[in-house]
Order: sequence, then C-alpha cells, then structure tokens
Amino acid sequence: MYRQLQSSVHHLANHELIEASRYSKSVFYEWLQGLNERKKRAIKLVAEDIAINAMNVILEYPQFGGTKGQQYMIYHRLGYIGRHGYQHLKKAMGRMLFQEVCRHDLLPKPTVYEHERPENIGEIWAEDFIKVTVIRCTFSVALVIDVFNTKYLGYAVTERDDSAALVREPVEMALEANSQRGPKKFLLKDNGSQYVSTEHGDLLAKHEIISKSIPACKPWYNGTIECGNKDFKSVFYNIIAEFDLTQFKGVDFSNSDEKKKLLEIVLKAAKETVNVLNGEIPRPVLGGVTPDDIHDSIDKQRRKYNDEYTKKEQMKEKVESWSKSKWELAQDVLAFKELSNKQILIKHYFFQSDPLRRINNISAEVWTN
Repeated sequence: MYRQLQSSVHHLANHELIEASRYSKSVFYEWLQGLNERKKRAIKLVAEDIAINAMNVILEYPQFGGTKGQQYMIYHRLGYIGRHGYQHLKKAMGRMLFQEVCRHDLLPKPTVYEHERPENIGEIWAEDFIKVTVIRCTFSVALVIDVFNTKYLGYAVTERDDSAALVREPVEMALEANSQRGPKKFLLKDNGSQYVSTEHGDLLAKHEIISKSIPACKPWYNGTIECGNKDFKSVFYNIIAEFDLTQFKGVDFSNSDEKKKLLEIVLKAAKETVNVLNGEIPRPVLGGVTPDDIHDSIDKQRRKYNDEYTKKEQMKEKVESWSKSKWELAQDVLAFKELSNKQILIKHYFFQSDPLRRINNISAEVWTN
C-alpha cells in the first residue's frame, strides 16, 4: 500500500504516506477528496398535512410509483411533495407493514407457480379487448390471437362494451379459420372488464374450449398482447389516417346513422390492420401517427393546469418541522390496532410483486390464531 501511494500521490510527506498506508484504499481516497468534511444537504421539508395526504394516497393506491402518485396528488390538489419524496414515504410504509406482518408471524409458506407457454401453433389462444378513438368517438375492439406466433385469428368492433357480438364474433371467426376446432390447450381470457355473455360461454362449451384467466399481475405473460396491444393500435391509426374522414367534420354523432357510417369505416380499418399484422398484405411505413397523437390533445389543458399548480406549490415559503416523525405519522395512517391479521397481510401484499396471486394463495391456516 505504501509503494502504491508513493507512486500515485506525490504531494504528501513520507510520514503522511506511512500514516495513510494503515487504512484501506477507499478510506484513504475519501480522506484525500475531503468527502467526510462536506456539509450535508438540508432536508427539503414539506408540510405535515401534505405528507399525511401522500400516505393516504399510498395506502389507497399502493401500485402507484413516485411519478404516478405525485400526478394523482396534483390532479386532486392534495399538495406537491415530489416523486422522490413520495417514493421515500412509500418505502417507509412498506417497511412498517412488513415489520407488522413479521411481528404477527403471518407469512404463509411459498407455493410453486408454473408459467404455461405454448410450444406450437394452435395450442393457446388469447382474447384481448382494447379501445380506439376516431373523431371523438370511442369504439371497443375484441381480438382473438394465437399466442405462439401472435397471429390474429378473429376480430370484432362495436360501439358498446356490453355487446354479445363483441365477445362472440372473434371466437366464431377463429373457429372458422381453424376448421371449427378450438385451441388444443385452452383460451386465455383478458384480465380486463370485458363483457361476458351466456351465449359466449355456451359457444366455448359447444366446441369444448377450456378458458383460463391470465395470471394476475403478469402483464408480460403474453408480450404485446397484454401490453395494450400497442402494435395493433399503431398500425390501425396509421391505416385509418388514409381514409377520407372529412365528411364527418362538425358532425353531431348523437345521430345514430352518422355513427354507423363511421363504424363501417372503423371496421374496414380494423380488417386491414389484421391483414397487415398477419402479413397477408405489405405493411405500410408508419408515418409518425401514434395513439399518443390521437389522445394527446384531450390532456393538454389538464396538463397546463397541473403545471401551474405544481409551480405554485414549489414557490411556497418554508414550512415548520413536523410534530411527529415519519414513522409515527405512518403508524397513525396505517392504524394497525383497527386491522385484523388478514387485513394487515393483504395490505402488505399490495406493496409486493404479484399481489393478487399472493392473496389468492393465502392459506386458511393463517387465520386460525
């Protein structure tokens, strides 16, 4: 260590090098750079009521990270805390819940979970339900997709969510394309709140199709299928942009006839989108039209108001220190004494990955005490 210091540090005397060689390299370099002498940054305080508001939001929406949680607080005018401050409080609350769960010894034994994947074409189908917006009108789109090669087997477009045709037609198209045979293994249902009819269930039973739910909190299970079907939306909006929609300029869509005309165009665009994605016709060059471009104008005014509110909150004068520590505030918000063991464990699970699967696998033996 002494020789290394002698060759690399030239401005120190011999006795200083000998003294420094007693320490590790990391400690020496910290001392050399004066890191220990630097003043600590002052903690940026926020008002106590804003911190309590943030904790209540965290408790109600534990899936929100720092950015989304802060956006929620700004939108509902609950105060500005910053995404790092929000995340800091969320970690503190998660830690307190974990400590309480351990104190009551509530954690059940882990269970094995199998991730089923198709090995060949036609083994697993998947349903997906999305929405597209064209000239201020929102349409529901249902798709049936082969999970192995992401081929679109069937589609349907309707004005309403609660339409039996929305869930029936894609399955019928898929069966027709597959010689009236269903998937070899099963059909994965969408995790969303799609409309399910008795007729749809009878159709699956008639063709001996087993339906399963996509594993809870596993959006990556089917790749692009369970990520909002962004590929379908991107191609659809580029295709619909090629249609002549000037006839609908200034039209009042409360008139059902006008909306039916628009629905016919959307159906044509959806059909062409499916053909493009299945490789049946050449794929057009995406000309910069994205779903974000379609929906962005709706949120511009809201973002403007939120930015003004954020600047106003940031310019506020310094606030007084809190009457309690963050741990005491978190304890007051969590109110462990009012919760049962089951409620404590469920709240803890919502701060972990795969919360719904964990809750479903809770053993009944946990609640015997």
